[in-house]
Amino acid sequence: MFKERAAENAALLLLSITNHDHGLTWERLGHEPDSAGFLYGPFEPGNATGADIAFVYPDMRTALLGEFSEGRMVAAKVSKLHTMRSE
Repeated sequence: MFKERAAENAALLLLSITNHDHGLTWERLGHEPDSAGFLYGPFEPGNATGADIAFVYPDMRTALLGEFSEGRMVAAKVSKLHTMRSE
């Protein structure tokens, strides 16, 4: 699903992919495809709220895992991704 959202006076294009079987969503953030980070976790597209949500850096190895409220990080710890897979 593509949609525009105003973020600090800039239009931001979001790509959200939700796996309804597991209740997990990937949401791409950023203006450029090569420099976009991602939000990943158990949240509704466009409303990253709750615990156990990760901001994954564009390097796809580094993440901040923690609590988010309406897409804003409340508290998080640095994490490293060891394995990624697609089903």
